[in-house]
Amino acid sequence: MHSNGNAIYSYGKGADGMTSEEIVNAMRNKSRVMYNGAEYKCITEYILTIDKIGRQRRSVTLLDKNGSTTVRVLASKIEVLEDERWDTRKI
Repeated sequence: MHSNGNAIYSYGKGADGMTSEEIVNAMRNKSRVMYNGAEYKCITEYILTIDKIGRQRRSVTLLDKNGSTTVRVLASKIEVLEDERWDTRKI
């Protein structure tokens, strides 16, 4: 749990992180997320790929707090903030 005063779901624990259902729910709710100590506005894309040896890899695209930049990261490395949502009219 981060000590920035925001409550965080317990997603991200374990090797696989959030389930696909949790990721989709976070996208629908426009939930804020934390990645590598930084807060992002929301998840904009959920990406499933298959690597060279046939393993499924999950990643997400995150929108920064200013709404101007996106970053693609491993889905297992994000945590969803539960307390507030951004104003979806601005996305």
